[in-house]
Amino acid sequence: MRRGSSIGLPPYTEADARFKCERKDLLDAIEAVFDDLHWAFNETGRGEYRASTGISFMSWGETVTVEVDRDGLVIVRSACSFPLQWIDWGKNGHNVDRFLARIDDFLDRPRRRGRREREEEDEPRPRRKRVSDEEAAPPPSPPSRSRPRPGDDAYRE
Repeated sequence: MRRGSSIGLPPYTEADARFKCERKDLLDAIEAVFDDLHWAFNETGRGEYRASTGISFMSWGETVTVEVDRDGLVIVRSACSFPLQWIDWGKNGHNVDRFLARIDDFLDRPRRRGRREREEEDEPRPRRKRVSDEEAAPPPSPPSRSRPRPGDDAYRE
């Protein structure tokens, strides 16, 4: 469930989602998502994280806090970093939605990878065209157009 205010001092958005997986896998996925989004983060406690997004055209950055419950409940809150910013232009909601979607993607990857591998085994792979050395060589550079210098044949003419 998503809740929060796009207008306030500071505006924030909070949402939660429950994931059915082992706690260790969930914590690993959370850290992988922070790295994937390029958000600087640190673990503030057992299953609690604080991250900061970078400054953008729309805001001075946001602080994202994540709490993980033992039952797999993940609570994500994004709030504007600048205390006097009173409109978030939807940035906090975007951060929360993107973070939760990426966690879901990271947790689902092994199952997707297994399905792709099975499909690839059933279908033959297309052959790649080999590139000859002549095709791979860079085109010749155009001749330089320098001025004639004393002693050159072109200078004497």
